[in-house]
Amino acid sequence: MAMNNQFTPIEYLVIDHFCSLNELASLISYTPQLRCLILHKGKSNDSNIMVLLSSITLANLKWIYLNLCQTIFNELEIFITKIFPNLKSLSIIESEDITFLDAHRWEQLILNYFSQLEKFYLIYDDYVDNEQKYPIYTRRPN
Repeated sequence: MAMNNQFTPIEYLVIDHFCSLNELASLISYTPQLRCLILHKGKSNDSNIMVLLSSITLANLKWIYLNLCQTIFNELEIFITKIFPNLKSLSIIESEDITFLDAHRWEQLILNYFSQLEKFYLIYDDYVDNEQKYPIYTRRPN
């Protein structure tokens, strides 16, 4: 939460450094005028994000690009549904959590939280390694 009402007039924010969703939430709590957010190296959270998110409102934010590393879908879902009500464009790049391929979940998320969304991009990229066991996506592609 922003302390002493110290806000910045930043409208476009690009982060090209590893940053957890908690750290990102802390940063954007100081940017109520934010219109565009780009995060190139998002990662999983260390702690509960809900406390901080309840105090953030970014009504001007219309465009988000998140390139996530090792972030689970549930964390992203909580993050984006709490503070981005007026999104027009959402771009997600993810790997390692097969839940991101669940088209029905995305459909429900978009229908219930992003009525103004005009563009949605999802890139799922994963690397197959003989040492690891990967779950198989069993749903029909959509």
